[in-house]
Amino acid sequence: MDSLSYFPLIPATTTASAATVYHGGMIPCLRDVEPVNTQWLVTGYFPMGAVSVVAGPGGVGKGVFMADVAAAVTTGRPTMLFPDAAVTQGNVLVLTSEDDPGMSLAPRMIAAEADTRRVFYVTPSWYWQQRKKKLVIGASLFELIDELHPALVIIDPLRSFLEGNAAANGDVMRGALDMLQEKASTDQFSVVIVSHMVKKAGDDARMLLAGSGELWNAARSVTILGRLPKDESITYVTQEKLNVGTKARSILFRTQTVSVKNKAGAEAFINFLCRPDISAANLDYIGYSTPETAAKEYLDEEVISSPVSYPDDETLARSESFAELGVEATQTMNDLWLSVKTSTANTTTYLILTLVAIAAVAAFFIISGIVKRRKKARRCRKWKQA
Repeated sequence: MDSLSYFPLIPATTTASAATVYHGGMIPCLRDVEPVNTQWLVTGYFPMGAVSVVAGPGGVGKGVFMADVAAAVTTGRPTMLFPDAAVTQGNVLVLTSEDDPGMSLAPRMIAAEADTRRVFYVTPSWYWQQRKKKLVIGASLFELIDELHPALVIIDPLRSFLEGNAAANGDVMRGALDMLQEKASTDQFSVVIVSHMVKKAGDDARMLLAGSGELWNAARSVTILGRLPKDESITYVTQEKLNVGTKARSILFRTQTVSVKNKAGAEAFINFLCRPDISAANLDYIGYSTPETAAKEYLDEEVISSPVSYPDDETLARSESFAELGVEATQTMNDLWLSVKTSTANTTTYLILTLVAIAAVAAFFIISGIVKRRKKARRCRKWKQA
């Protein structure tokens, strides 16, 4: 702050005793502090200017989760897991000692549709070969940050970038976290530390973070990933701590491993489908609107001006969108509907109702035919009498 209000030493008496207590002096006063709104990397999940933690046991999908976040940051689009959360666009710096760039990091980012031109990664070995010094949280890391000006810094895992044995010395970890927090706050970027987690059900989340309680205490946001006990193919994401707002809702997701035999051919086919003229041809064939705005040049004015195909902002404001129910609710709904369709009692009911409907339709046509014939007969009799 450029200017602070200072107050003279004002004597005050406490209720506990008659001793005189002095307040003020050259201590900054809260009257001079302007409240500020939290700035977000991903609204509600990862604040800017702060350290956050994403933790979970090995193999739970932390890498896939962070690839989705990184992809959103590099492109400015919402994440797939948090589609309603606004995202701050920018560069991403990944510090990793566990993920091989070619086997893990790059495939995940490509699958998440990240703009890989904005994703930079540094390993301890690469940094040593290039700069002949160890990469640790401090001056060496801050040099990289000053070069790249990232919106997001991912550290996976933290212990690989600390001096000495941080697990045995909490002061080392706390000092490193304090430096990270100060740098993030000054330069306004978000730090996400990816941490392993001891797999013990029922324990307090803060006690399960690998390393020490210092990580929990320093983080403004802590997000935990785990497997559902009843179905380990489903990963849950829950926010266990958020100091700067209301904790976000939990979500469930599944991950799939996909092998592509002809990656180049698949990408060429996708590019072909995204061509404006081909997108327009697809719209003409299947009738669904295309998100490819350049395709409008190939469309009829009737389609472009249609409020069904391309509603204007006013129409959209009055519209409602389908909300994803989540994996658990969707599965429950599917199970209930399946039981309705396959139940013997319900099958009998459906058969009876179908037969009644057929009989009703047949009766309608029969009665209509009879009525028409009688009307015709009456007209004929009147004509003959005339």
